[in-house]
Amino acid sequence: MRIGDVYLAAHGSELFSTLGLSLRRSWPHDDLFILGYSNDGIGYMPDEYDIARRTYAAVTSPKFTAQFPFTGDSGPALVQGLRESLQMTEG
Repeated sequence: MRIGDVYLAAHGSELFSTLGLSLRRSWPHDDLFILGYSNDGIGYMPDEYDIARRTYAAVTSPKFTAQFPFTGDSGPALVQGLRESLQMTEG
């Protein structure tokens, strides 16, 4: 979503900071708000490092929301989807 010069990237997770920073660094505009738990609640979205370590956020937490464990591609796929959605708001 875009309101004037402000961009809003809404998603249903709690992004690990590495993923949020990846989105922020790849977005060319300054005013970007990344909004978690928006219209959904899938829980943590761990990064590849956390998934490789098989931590609580990567393996156990998804079970509480009836999901399969995340893979190393899950976070980057979400970030790419957010980036593509944001690009659609540019005009």
